Order: sequence, then structure tokens, then C-alpha cells
Amino acid sequence: MAGEIFITVMGNLTAKPDYYAGTPEKSAFIAFTVAQNTRVFRNGEWRDGNTVFMRCTAFGELAANMAASLDRGDRVIVYGRIQQREYTDREDVRRTSTEVIADEIAPSLRYATATMGEPASAAAPEPDKQRTPAKATGTSARKRPRSPKSEPALAGTGAVAPF
Repeated sequence: MAGEIFITVMGNLTAKPDYYAGTPEKSAFIAFTVAQNTRVFRNGEWRDGNTVFMRCTAFGELAANMAASLDRGDRVIVYGRIQQREYTDREDVRRTSTEVIADEIAPSLRYATATMGEPASAAAPEPDKQRTPAKATGTSARKRPRSPKSEPALAGTGAVAPF
């Protein structure tokens, strides 16, 4: 659409995403925050730089699939539109919020593996029920150790993993 600003955000989920089941009047949605910090080289060593927190929202099937697939700490890639909205807080102060309305969400495969499949059902898990970590269908991201020894392609070659 004309005039919209699209953005790609890569980072880690700061908490378990908040899934809200839909009603006949309102679509299901999920709210989550992605954190990304930069690394800076100062005084001969690498240090953590500033951390940016980006609030994101997804709707419908995308929200249900994310609730069934991703959890706190998972590295994700979010593509969507920037939206700015105004609201009044509890102290009646007018505030502005900027967030990403997600069109696509994916686990990052840099530090994890994923298995692709069809969603197990159209309905997402209940928010207070524990989801199983490995499902026969859907996307599941598993973290892998960040060690050159765990890299079969690099084993025995003397090459060092890029992380």
C-alpha cells in the first residue's frame, strides 16, 4: 500500500508472546517484543551497545501459528508495517506508541533449526495451557550450541565458526 513504511526486525523475544483468542467480533492477535542490541568495539574489546526494544503485533492465523511455535528467548525475524498510535495513560497523559504490525514472522536459522509443516489445527493453544515443545506438525525452533565442535561442516577442517 502506498505511504506505508515496511521494516524488518531481527532479535530475540523478550518474553513469551501474549496470545489473545479471537471472538466472533474480534480477530485473534498476539503481542510480543523483540530486543536487539548492537556490539561495539571500544578500547580493544567488544562490548554490548544500546538495546532497542520493538513492540510487535500479529493477527489471525499468523498469531495462532506463532503462539504454537515460538517462546521467550527465540531469535526471530519479523517483517511488517510500522504503525504509530496515540493513547492516554492512567495518569491522563497523552502518549505515542510505535509498533510493528507483522505480516511475516520466522525463526532465525542462524542459531536454531526449524521443521516446517502444516499447523496442527486452526485454533491456537489456550493462553494458560502449557504447549508441548516438539510437535509433529508446525514450526518448531530448537536452539543449537554455538560451538565449532557442533558444526559438522566445520569439524576436522580447522575452520572456525563465524560466531
